[in-house]
Amino acid sequence: MPKLHLTKSAIDELTPRSSELVYWDDSVAGFGVKVTPQGRKVFIVLYRTKDGLSRLRKYTIGTYGQITLAIARVVAQKVLADRNEGNGHYVVSIFGLPCLQLVTPMHVVAEGAELARSALTL
Repeated sequence: MPKLHLTKSAIDELTPRSSELVYWDDSVAGFGVKVTPQGRKVFIVLYRTKDGLSRLRKYTIGTYGQITLAIARVVAQKVLADRNEGNGHYVVSIFGLPCLQLVTPMHVVAEGAELARSALTL
């Protein structure tokens, strides 16, 4: 799996292959963008649970275009932080909001500017 510095322009240039391919971010371990053969780009984070079994988990953040790279990177960091605290199955909240509410396109549009500012300051 290739590693690269994920930027908006780098993601825009990614092209679909005959099978799914994940491009891993070089700055946040476990965070990447999956490109499907149909050309869909999806942000994911991969981590191991801390329950003594070290099971591999994949958390799907959202589709590129509906979720910005800055917000996806913050969500990935939150997922990994929750994992370090022992909450390895789901994210309870991000910026004090339920996770599912954050990733809806309407919410991102309504709160996008403030979330982006918050994401850039973390």
